[in-house]
Amino acid sequence: KNKLESNLVAYYTFDNYTILGDVISDISGNEIDLTIPNLESKTGYFGESIDMTSTTSSYLDGVIFDGEQKYTMSVWAKNGTGGSFGAFIDNSINSTDNGVYFGRLHSPEGIRVQSNQNFKNDYTLSEIRDGLWHHYCAVFDGNNLKLYMDGVLQTPNDEYRAGAYTIPKQTVSARVGNSNDLYPFLGEMDEFKIYNTVLTEN
Repeated sequence: KNKLESNLVAYYTFDNYTILGDVISDISGNEIDLTIPNLESKTGYFGESIDMTSTTSSYLDGVIFDGEQKYTMSVWAKNGTGGSFGAFIDNSINSTDNGVYFGRLHSPEGIRVQSNQNFKNDYTLSEIRDGLWHHYCAVFDGNNLKLYMDGVLQTPNDEYRAGAYTIPKQTVSARVGNSNDLYPFLGEMDEFKIYNTVLTEN
């Protein structure tokens, strides 16, 4: 395997051939399949996508972040017009003990990339509700959080880093398509990849 393949934790194309009933196959070879009730397949950016609006979240069995773990997450998404928070992926025990979060933010309107409760960046992005497909890539190198939208590095409007505080390793697996099982991502997702390493711009 090359570096990309060996560091790929999970990969979901959401194409119809990877879906059987409520189960979405992980094609990374790690067999971390998703079970998402009420999923709706639509025409995606590549092949098919899933509309998360009427779904509940699915746990990624065994995918647990520790607040300091390096990662790269990549997704194509088309946001809906409603809702507030809505995660592409979330690994929080509750609203207080927050871990990794990558998804929509309602105030300001944009995207939040978070490693733990006291280490997060907020980005104001007016394009979040334009009804078009955009590519979002979140990167955490252990010290810095970055967000790329459509291949362009974004400048955070708010960075919160409270000393060396980090949360303990989470005890629950990460969720896809929902935050704390309370805030579903209202929109479509396509080509979702999780890596346990830092990918460069190249």
